[in-house]
Amino acid sequence: MYVAPDGSYTATYPSVKRRLAAGAIDFVLCAVVFLFASIVGGIVQGLGTTSLEAGDLGGVLGVTLIVLAQAVVAAPIVGYLAYYWTQGSTLGMRAVDIEIVREGTGRAPGWPRTVPRACIAFLVGLAVVNAYFLAIDRSSGGYGTGERVVIASSLAVAAAGLAAKAWMLVDDRNRSALDRLFGLVYVEELVFTRTRPSPWFDGWR
Repeated sequence: MYVAPDGSYTATYPSVKRRLAAGAIDFVLCAVVFLFASIVGGIVQGLGTTSLEAGDLGGVLGVTLIVLAQAVVAAPIVGYLAYYWTQGSTLGMRAVDIEIVREGTGRAPGWPRTVPRACIAFLVGLAVVNAYFLAIDRSSGGYGTGERVVIASSLAVAAAGLAAKAWMLVDDRNRSALDRLFGLVYVEELVFTRTRPSPWFDGWR
């Protein structure tokens, strides 16, 4: 059982199955966002590639547009996760009725924790998708040097992400390795011991 440091509430820890269910819902939502963002990002990257090949402004414009294209794809997903974590739960977590709080305070995490955590989640998710498409690729290979670097990096990041998630199986609070790193804990069935707002309420972060 989790007891808030200020004694305002107690809670239990959600099962691994419920956490995975919440994560699956969020993954699907993020995949839809990724699909639409990729369309816009692809257009911007195409313009950047054309500009780079033409040597516009010494290639600076092309590189800028290519970097912007990556940001266009990443920003909505990172923003979604970071924002909803500061509110105590993502849409997937709300669907299964679990919350996330800072272990040391019992309150919803702030932006300094959620933004880097969301960036890592995006990178791991992207790596898993890349690894999946590599697994179902029936081509004969023939990858270039850059593509091999991306493939190797994706496999390494995906493996590390899955290993971090697997930590939930041995942790006494069902936390992943990243939860421990960022000092976060997932809770459910909050029972308040006195009149108090919910732990993601802005007034007492």
